[in-house]
Amino acid sequence: MKLKNIVGLISAIGLMLVSCSKESMVDGPDVTAKSDTSFDITLVSEGVETKAFAPGYTYATADEIKIQTCAIAIFDAASGKMVGFKYSIFDGVSNDTYDSKEAYKVTDIETRSGDVKVLVVANPVLSEAELKALNTYDAFKAQSVKHDNANAAPLTASNLIKFGEVTETLGTAVKQTIVVPLTQVAARVDVTYNVTIGSGWTTELENNTVNGINIQSKIFLPEYDINGYNFGTSTLGNKSNVVISENKISFYTYEKNEAVTIMVPVKLSYNSLYVESKIYQLSLLPTYVKDKCSTNGFVHGHYYEVTGNLSIDRAFDCKIEWEVKSFKSATVTIPAFE
Repeated sequence: MKLKNIVGLISAIGLMLVSCSKESMVDGPDVTAKSDTSFDITLVSEGVETKAFAPGYTYATADEIKIQTCAIAIFDAASGKMVGFKYSIFDGVSNDTYDSKEAYKVTDIETRSGDVKVLVVANPVLSEAELKALNTYDAFKAQSVKHDNANAAPLTASNLIKFGEVTETLGTAVKQTIVVPLTQVAARVDVTYNVTIGSGWTTELENNTVNGINIQSKIFLPEYDINGYNFGTSTLGNKSNVVISENKISFYTYEKNEAVTIMVPVKLSYNSLYVESKIYQLSLLPTYVKDKCSTNGFVHGHYYEVTGNLSIDRAFDCKIEWEVKSFKSATVTIPAFE
């Protein structure tokens, strides 16, 4: 069997996610002055629904916006010392709305008035005590995550880590509500297979394996800059048995600027007489194209959608063509299958 005409189209779409609901309050850290004010926080998704897609396009699943636990740390803007902390436990059910979308509210967060920096981590891997012990701005913001393998819970939809930061001036006269946008630490990749076969042919796509997923990351990541970006250190792992449902697979990876390799097992038969199984290999790495693909490499908070069209003829020739579902086409090179 020969493979030919392999072309790819990739698009990167910002995917910024959110969530939060049942609260358990912890006393703030020991500071030089007592708390003299309190405020509420509303956690929301950033307004990143792309204009590239039609109205109603869903860029996040119901599971992806869930928050299981949430840590909020407040720091004095000048000294960097922690002046407030609250840890909340949620059921993944929205308890508020913002701009007609689901949002999640945390109330009565005690702290000191004045200029402060607020850091939020949703679905953290550290415990409440470990997070509270990071009692300076630099220490809290330097926290990282590293999993044993790519099947770890924080790389599944309902446990995705999210982060947010805002700077505010808090007063004492009126209780304030602060809106904090949360960004997903992982990138999401969807690969859809469309199969066109001739008369007498049958095909079966089996569960995939994805090699080279990054399982290590900083929690608080800088905004992506196409002119220069430090991807940090990658610890790579393989995500096995990625379920293919309705000819589609989805997986998550922390950001990296090296390709991931998707193994595609396909079983082909003709009139039940001739059967062949083969594993095709796709090496996938987003490449920047102005107004089409916004990143070089996989970047936090982004969504990458790829479609593979597989057609089979009577000569048992297999042709796979990769393209993107996008409002504009952007041709990039994807390495050949082996």
